[in-house]
Amino acid sequence: MKIKKRIELSMNIEELKQNWNSFGIPSGAHIPDVRELENRVVSHRVTTLRNRIYKLHLRLGLAACLGIFTMIPFAKENPWMVVYATVFFIIMAVLHLSLAMWVDKLDYSRMTVQAALESVYRLENRRKQNRIIGCTLALPLICYMIYTFAFGYDPALLFGCIGGGVLGAAIGLIINHKAEMMLREMKSELSN
Repeated sequence: MKIKKRIELSMNIEELKQNWNSFGIPSGAHIPDVRELENRVVSHRVTTLRNRIYKLHLRLGLAACLGIFTMIPFAKENPWMVVYATVFFIIMAVLHLSLAMWVDKLDYSRMTVQAALESVYRLENRRKQNRIIGCTLALPLICYMIYTFAFGYDPALLFGCIGGGVLGAAIGLIINHKAEMMLREMKSELSN
């Protein structure tokens, strides 16, 4: 029985070789974009959308961890602001890093299309929940920081705080738009 299967398998391989050779593609033929793709695969520059979302949330989690250190100069003069900001940064780091680890565990190659699409929707919902938590915690922190800097420090620091808040909001909107575009692209790829 095993010998018969081996013979059939070897015949199938021989048939495949004959069919492939019958296409008549010259060995040095230039196929557009194939060389570029081969070079990207060899240099490990090919990334999936899942990997890009994973790296995005990993970077955001690490940035939140680094945000804790920005509060060190204010620890002596205003410990409550430092405590609240540290709690905020820790919560944001945990949210982003847990989301990154969840995305890293997804294996779309082993999922059905429906399961993969459901995981993309779950990812989108988790991102929305994290965004709501982040905004809910950030608004009181920003108000408290503005109040503290307005009455306890140099007015230049107040303008720096407001400028930092505006810049941070703009960067956050850009990052969110980028992530939304990646999720939209994932959904369109899975829907087709």
